[in-house]
Amino acid sequence: MAKTMKIGVADQARLHELAAGRYWSEADGRAALAAFEASGLTRAAFRRETGITPQRLKWWRQRLGATTESIGKIEFVPVEVAPRSAGVEDATMELVLSEIRVRVGPGFDPGALRRLLEVLAEPAC
Repeated sequence: MAKTMKIGVADQARLHELAAGRYWSEADGRAALAAFEASGLTRAAFRRETGITPQRLKWWRQRLGATTESIGKIEFVPVEVAPRSAGVEDATMELVLSEIRVRVGPGFDPGALRRLLEVLAEPAC
């Protein structure tokens, strides 16, 4: 089901100015991403409202990486590890972080997994 929240007239005018501009500053990219997240609209609906393409939003999301507050932050949460029962030797875990999927099989190296998660939590260059 598509979301239908509207964008204010003043914000819409500013976003139309951004859409028409060829070059954006980092502040412009952050503003557009924040407006998109706050709007509650789908990418297609946001484009219809503002003229900003989904490709441009995606590019800025990738460029700003985890430093963009509107995207959210990676947080570690406590988990409870249950004792291993018979027949789970071939079980795997799957971690999904936004567009990144990590599958961890039996016999994994906890240190290597920790280093991988630290690298994924770092902001993109």
